[in-house]
Amino acid sequence: MQDTRPPVAWPPVRTVFFRFGAFFFLLLILTLPWPQDSLPHPANWLAPLFTKWNGYTGFYILGLPATATYKLASDTPGLYIHLLHCFLLAVIGTLSWSLVDRKPRNYDKARCWLINLAAFYLAMHLFMYGWNKIFKWQFYQPEPNTLYTPLADTYPDLLYWSTMGISRSYSIFLGIAELLAAILLCLRSTRPGGALLALTIMANVVAVNFSFSISVKVYSFLLLLLAAWLCYAERRRWWHALFGSRTLINKRRMLLRLALFGAIILFTLFPYLKSGVYNDDAAPRPAFHGAYDVPVFIVNQDTLLPLTTDQFRWRRVFIHRQNYFVTQLMDDQMQDYAFRCDTVTHEWWLQDPETGEEKVFAYSQPEANGPLFISGVLGTDTITAMLQPLDWKNKPLLQSPFTWTIDP
Repeated sequence: MQDTRPPVAWPPVRTVFFRFGAFFFLLLILTLPWPQDSLPHPANWLAPLFTKWNGYTGFYILGLPATATYKLASDTPGLYIHLLHCFLLAVIGTLSWSLVDRKPRNYDKARCWLINLAAFYLAMHLFMYGWNKIFKWQFYQPEPNTLYTPLADTYPDLLYWSTMGISRSYSIFLGIAELLAAILLCLRSTRPGGALLALTIMANVVAVNFSFSISVKVYSFLLLLLAAWLCYAERRRWWHALFGSRTLINKRRMLLRLALFGAIILFTLFPYLKSGVYNDDAAPRPAFHGAYDVPVFIVNQDTLLPLTTDQFRWRRVFIHRQNYFVTQLMDDQMQDYAFRCDTVTHEWWLQDPETGEEKVFAYSQPEANGPLFISGVLGTDTITAMLQPLDWKNKPLLQSPFTWTIDP
């Protein structure tokens, strides 16, 4: 039997909080950059405008330097300023709405739509994070230069990332948990459980980000607040989630939800289907990717001995998967250069990150998998070096044998 009673108007305080929350949340999802570019997003057009506004506020009002990072990326001054702007815009929007419309109203339907939007928005991120972990796009295998960096010289965020990257099974386990939370959020009958699971997952993510100083602290905290609000908003449906509901199912709405659910799965899977990479550890690497010892290092026709007091001589060289040429000096300090190579002309190009100056090195490799010989000018010095490949893939950190006992 359908309930014909008129909806009860909301109290003024609840109305004001709802209007403010709706404004603030909508501003965030419309302006924060989307993690994927598979589909167009309003942030693609709005983010540049807010970035300029951030720069004006930061430089002229807050007194921040002009060189500060004002783009909308997590843990940047620009994002903190953007949150302040969204807060002020939400306050202005709430006050304007309340002055124009002072009549008591019922916002149950609008609240329902906002809950659905928040649930699907959070589910979308959990789907993306889950697929990233299952296909090992997030916690990738440690790079050779990371393996040869002394533990004391490794930053906490890189150490955590590398530790997670050596275990595919645990990465898959975390991904399955995030996918499960996303699926439960998309289904109305299981949404309370999905919100609770998402809250647990995001609480752990936030704790990791803050504890290891990983630079997505602010954005992950916003997702945690969203999960907490969904748990609060669905508090009255816990009984139905645990013991079921006798409410008749609207088939049209159910089909619409299933279609939206399928679209979200396809959208979040698109980058992996497009690339064909379902295990990043096995993905192709650039030419010469790996680690190399430097037994011979000649500067201006002067052979430098491998002395630990030498702050110029190379100790090792690494070719990074993201096309970086990384040198490890004798004192273990690292220096990276943008790297590209031409296997036809046998030339390497190294670009200084500070000056942008690009230098060309000729290389030769007389024997397959044998030592490389390179020569070129770096800065004002002529450098000739022999690079001996290292068997970095067999480092103990990358070996993960499973044993049932501690006995050999």
